[in-house]
Amino acid sequence: MRHSAALSAVVAVLCVVASVASAVEFAHPPAVTYKQYTPAKERSYLAPHPSLDYQLSRSPARHLRQDGTNLQCLKDLNYYFNMSTLIETGGWQYVDAMGKVPSGLIISLSPISWGDYDGCMRIPGATYCMMKGDIDSVEYKGMVYPNETLPTAYAFEWGVCVPASCDPVTLTDQSHAVLQLIYENTGLNFTVSSVGAYCRMDNEYHAGAIVMLFLSGVLIVLVLLATGYDYYRTYLKRSSHVELSPTNGHDIQGNGQNGETRPLLDAPTKAEKASGPRVKQPLWQSLTLGFSLLQNVPRMFATNTKDESLLSLNGIRVISMCWVVLGHTYLWALDSGIQNPYAVYYMSIRPTFQIIANGFFTVDSFFFLSGFLVCYVVLVMLAKRNSLPYFPYMIHRFLRITPTYMFALFFYWYIGPLFGDGPNWFRVQSNHACEQYWWANLLFVNDFVPNSLYDECMGWSWYLANDMQFYAISPIFLLLLYRRPIWGVISLGATLVVSFIVTMALAIQYDLDANLQVAIFLQAIPKYDYSAIIYTKPYCRIAPYIVGMFTAYILNRYGQANRRISRPKILGLFFIAASILLGIFFSMYSKFDSTSFLHWDGREWSTAENAIYITFARFGWSVGLAIIVWLCVTGNGGVVNYLLSTKAFMVFGRMTFCVYLIHPIVAASFFYTLRQPTILQDLPEQFYFIANTVISFAGAFVMCMFVEFPLANVEKTLLG
Repeated sequence: MRHSAALSAVVAVLCVVASVASAVEFAHPPAVTYKQYTPAKERSYLAPHPSLDYQLSRSPARHLRQDGTNLQCLKDLNYYFNMSTLIETGGWQYVDAMGKVPSGLIISLSPISWGDYDGCMRIPGATYCMMKGDIDSVEYKGMVYPNETLPTAYAFEWGVCVPASCDPVTLTDQSHAVLQLIYENTGLNFTVSSVGAYCRMDNEYHAGAIVMLFLSGVLIVLVLLATGYDYYRTYLKRSSHVELSPTNGHDIQGNGQNGETRPLLDAPTKAEKASGPRVKQPLWQSLTLGFSLLQNVPRMFATNTKDESLLSLNGIRVISMCWVVLGHTYLWALDSGIQNPYAVYYMSIRPTFQIIANGFFTVDSFFFLSGFLVCYVVLVMLAKRNSLPYFPYMIHRFLRITPTYMFALFFYWYIGPLFGDGPNWFRVQSNHACEQYWWANLLFVNDFVPNSLYDECMGWSWYLANDMQFYAISPIFLLLLYRRPIWGVISLGATLVVSFIVTMALAIQYDLDANLQVAIFLQAIPKYDYSAIIYTKPYCRIAPYIVGMFTAYILNRYGQANRRISRPKILGLFFIAASILLGIFFSMYSKFDSTSFLHWDGREWSTAENAIYITFARFGWSVGLAIIVWLCVTGNGGVVNYLLSTKAFMVFGRMTFCVYLIHPIVAASFFYTLRQPTILQDLPEQFYFIANTVISFAGAFVMCMFVEFPLANVEKTLLG
């Protein structure tokens, strides 16, 4: 009851914070001024947009001329969209289903109208296509709005219902004719650049999808058979039940997602204690029982621990994961198309929105946890063995992560497109990044190949590549810290300095803007791709990992428990940690001007200021976390440690790896199947966030039971 109350208190506090962070919009919006900036490229964080060549290969190509023009499409367009014969030809249905003039076209920056997707698909011989492009000017009822008065990324998305004989390439090539149709039916005259058409495609059960469905079926059957066998031998035969030894990777280990170490906090369950000494069992039986739900479900919900000093890390892990889901919920909503782009800018000038917009730092929290736990566990192991065999060290890590990771990747690639349908579903259906670069994910080099985050397969998986590379070089530091502590500390410091120098040099050379909200939330593309230069590069992201290792070394070297300090010192350290974290969080707000619309740099930062923030912000964030973790682990955390150490976080913490892998797929399955653009508002976004979180954790539980835990058990049984 006590821990349940604590968990309820944590949830209540988080809800209050989320509500404050997404407060209801001000009654009087700021005065409107405009600033022109570079139009955004048409792209998706989840999956790059399909090429027109690919769509043409999926589309009916009838009566093509040598130049590729589909003559049948042009004939059908002329037939159905003849204004004088709309009733006779049935063309009125096409007109009725296409996009109309939206409210707030100019004042709310809303050149998005998807039309009636389902209505179009009910018309015999019709198909739905989306026209996309960057607007240079808009003429409506005699008024012309030139580009100088339009904001960045003023890209239009217009749904058109056309004869099924049409294909994306022909519509793109004949975009002037399509825009003329829009003008004749809406009175809107767009001058558009970079126009393209994206048409609905049927979902296909190709070879990859069939293989993945078969593999999923095999795993389900294995789990059910193993569970039946376990039930039979345990309850029907009434024989003595021999438990498997606890599997690795389901409690605090590394960043909570990667399983680079044996479990730190598992203690024998009551059933294990009652069963007495473990009896060696045949290999086939161990492998079979590794798939049993009767074995894996209790381990998922077990809360017994040998050492409670590190339980606070579970709370940090789960809260950070929920924070990631929150930020991605907003990101996917923006990427899918919103009816009121003005709201993005309006939200961004609120100080409290920084809590959402700066959620990027949660990734650094995971890097910190990963470095901390690798160092903590390996130093304890070195004290017993005095050696660290590198090959088994890496093989265990690779086999622990890769099967679940690859299952999620191929599921996303082949099965994900079968989940939905809608105006934007083409974004998921054509995933060229996975076709070209899946091997980079397998080798954990997808932070370099391809170079940009936006071209990756599972764009959010760059983090795993960084973390694997950090893990691979960790033995250098660990052996030095154990055998030559001074040189170990020097090596950590030298690595930090090199990372700082490289990051600052790149930030200055490319004159990068420290404000990621410009590139992500404001949908503006800076001169250089921040993700390709710094954001996904390990030599720029290693600082939190190093800080985590150093924190673990200090605790290992000088002891952790019962190092009580006075209350004033505790309050002072918490104040310092909070000041660092909040200062990093809200310092970016100075770049906004609440009296200027679309003018994100209210106070322009110099190149030096941007470079300093880019170089040291993540380091500072990890230092703030290190202070909190040190206080909690040494027994000085008080109520903070009590809340973060709630036993329920142990259970949810075991699911975070799978939540991390699948929550973007859940978000895409929702936002990319919407029939109309989202109206961006705080309260609905919070509901979307809660739904995404609940569904992601539910899906993660299933994935743990049928994929992650069984495969981890197999790895442990075969390799020990």
